[in-house]
Amino acid sequence: MSAKLAIAGEHIETAIFLIASGASPRSVHVLVMAAEEIVSQLLKHTGTAPLVDVDSVLTDKGKQVWAEKKADVYNFLKHAHRDFREAYAGPDDKNLTELNDIF
Repeated sequence: MSAKLAIAGEHIETAIFLIASGASPRSVHVLVMAAEEIVSQLLKHTGTAPLVDVDSVLTDKGKQVWAEKKADVYNFLKHAHRDFREAYAGPDDKNLTELNDIF
């Protein structure tokens, strides 16, 4: 197991703990998206197919919307240095929790 894959596993374990303890879905989402990025890049660079290929069941427009929505919170927090005074306007807690559950 590569070091990055081990870290992705730690992110998922921590996200599960946070969900179980009722933590903010935004905090969970950051960990989930970081793990998803590591795993998706690993799959891409090793030529391995994912167990579930979301792109195969979505239209082109659906793929675009999916990519935008799943990245809203992650990018907002990741790029805080650019717009630190801007208010969060991404998915609400309920919708974000559903998105986290998909991953």
